[in-house]
Amino acid sequence: YKGSERNLTGNELGNLGEYGLFNVKADRTQYQNMAAQQPELLDSLKQNFFAEVDGYYRSEVEEEPLK
Repeated sequence: YKGSERNLTGNELGNLGEYGLFNVKADRTQYQNMAAQQPELLDSLKQNFFAEVDGYYRSEVEEEPLK
């Protein structure tokens, strides 16, 4: 989904242009994306995620019109 990154109140919506990595204990608002500062951790988490979903996850899906 290629929507807004944040809503009007500043909440992160999960629509980042790249991967997001947030320390929710230190940054509860998820404002500071740590992906660039911690690439090894991000890669490890991505590997774990893709191993867990094993073919069920598709990053590019066709948008369905709302009815």
